[in-house]
Amino acid sequence: MTNLQKFKLKVVGRAELEDIRY
Repeated sequence: MTNLQKFKLKVVGRAELEDIRY
């Protein structure tokens, strides 16, 4: 995996967590 892919996954995962939280 490239750093860009890891970064995208991190951002997407974070957005999903925040959606669930609020």
